[in-house]
Amino acid sequence: MTEEDLQDAEVEGEAGETKFTKADAARAVFGCLVLIVIAVLIFGWLRSCAGEISEGIPAGNAMRMAREALTASLVSPGSADWEETEIVATTQDGRSRAVFLVVDSQNKFGATLRTYAVLIMMWEEGDGSSVIDSRVFDHSPSAGEIRAFVKENAWLGDWVFSDGLK
Repeated sequence: MTEEDLQDAEVEGEAGETKFTKADAARAVFGCLVLIVIAVLIFGWLRSCAGEISEGIPAGNAMRMAREALTASLVSPGSADWEETEIVATTQDGRSRAVFLVVDSQNKFGATLRTYAVLIMMWEEGDGSSVIDSRVFDHSPSAGEIRAFVKENAWLGDWVFSDGLK
């Protein structure tokens, strides 16, 4: 019997009827292995996401939500040109972040103005992140001004500042 004959050989059931071929069995085993690999990958991905959440607000989420919050307060959100978005401080537990933003946007007269702002974002299990404090500056704030504002939120925990604000 050749190898081709073995692959096409039919496995017979108890009553002699044809159940499946050996090639069908091989495909079924391969399919099960693929499903197991996919399940392991999904499980690993879910565990990594859970670790991110339990460690606090991810930096990317904090910056995105800070931009969304500041965009909502602009007169002409469509004209927003983001010059800078940076995490300037994080609490030691990672549940709160201070985000510094610089945006150019048009006012109601069509003139472009630059806005400097610091938003304090906090992560709450189940609720996600939210803005809990903010300050808009009419000038480019110094590192000392940003530090002083962030320290006003000391009730959130001990803040660790980025290298530029130390």
